[in-house]
Amino acid sequence: MIDIKELEKGNYFFCLNLVGKKISLSLECVKEVGENFIIYERQGVDCEIAPSRVLPCPITEEFLLKNDFKKDENPDYVNFSKDNFSLVACNLKDPFLCFGLKDNQLEYRGSASYIHQLQNIFKNFFNKKLIISDI
Repeated sequence: MIDIKELEKGNYFFCLNLVGKKISLSLECVKEVGENFIIYERQGVDCEIAPSRVLPCPITEEFLLKNDFKKDENPDYVNFSKDNFSLVACNLKDPFLCFGLKDNQLEYRGSASYIHQLQNIFKNFFNKKLIISDI
């Protein structure tokens, strides 16, 4: 489950449909968020889900590579970078530490385990959306 208050416009997340299948959504398609419901548009149809059916999308190596992050092989840690932004972790199961390069200074920006967290950190650092082509 995810705290829906963490989500910002454009964030990606999963939801469980009525048969328990995981589907990916972007907050762009959400029309309304209430205390006990979320209404979103999917293929031209309004759908309602309970916030308890909203799940975070984990950051995976596959996701990062699909979205143009470059992997730096190192025996001591994993590092993925894109657009002066780096994600570093001891292994792929740990949360990523997020660093950005600004004015030739490397700045720690927070940690992220989920795509929506990564999107928010990137947006707050660069004041632009992280372009995501595929989750």
